[in-house]
Amino acid sequence: MGLSLPEAHPARALLQQRGIACLGSAPRALRIGIINLMPSAEAYEPMLLEPLGSTPHWVEPVWIRLASHGYQSSDAAHLARFYRGIAGAGARRGLMDTRAPLEERAVDQ
Repeated sequence: MGLSLPEAHPARALLQQRGIACLGSAPRALRIGIINLMPSAEAYEPMLLEPLGSTPHWVEPVWIRLASHGYQSSDAAHLARFYRGIAGAGARRGLMDTRAPLEERAVDQ
């Protein structure tokens, strides 16, 4: 069906170009929490949203910010505008976690 996504969300235009319907508010949308720990979180969002918008249901993504994660490479203004703490995320039907690598280790040859 599509996504319930704010008109101001930067990924909206790209998703619509790719054929994903986007509404500001969709009745009976499934609220899915997304914990996005990827570097440059905002750049990774369209990759997460496109498959969600291709399901047979309307989906409302709820971006969740973890207090313990630094988000050094993500845009602070974007995070403040679109991400919520876990307590403020409200009721959800599901939860996604990107499982980003948090550290690198050299491999001995």
